[in-house]
Amino acid sequence: MVQALLSSHGVAARTRGGAQVAFSLHFVKPGTVSRASAKLLSELQAVRERAAYQVDLSFDADDVRRHLQAAAPLIEELATVVAAIPGLAADQVRAAWRHAQASVAARPRRSGAAVRRRR
Repeated sequence: MVQALLSSHGVAARTRGGAQVAFSLHFVKPGTVSRASAKLLSELQAVRERAAYQVDLSFDADDVRRHLQAAAPLIEELATVVAAIPGLAADQVRAAWRHAQASVAARPRRSGAAVRRRR
């Protein structure tokens, strides 16, 4: 969604860090998106990067559920901003988000089992 929002303003970012800086400049600083959401985006991005590059890092189902729950207000705020921009489909974004949440919720919990991402 962040990339779609940036693109709607004619901004292209080559890196995730660049996208975060541009997002802050074009959407957070003017007040279109809250600072709390920008902070949450940054925190979730840090989790994503740790998951991708730390081979000894593990997440269990509860970790995933907690991160999805934490992301919900960010997704809703961004979907509202997307809905205000002609040509961007906020309904599709919300539907994809609900699908992701349902997919995680439908998986059985396994006590003590960790999901490990290896590179």
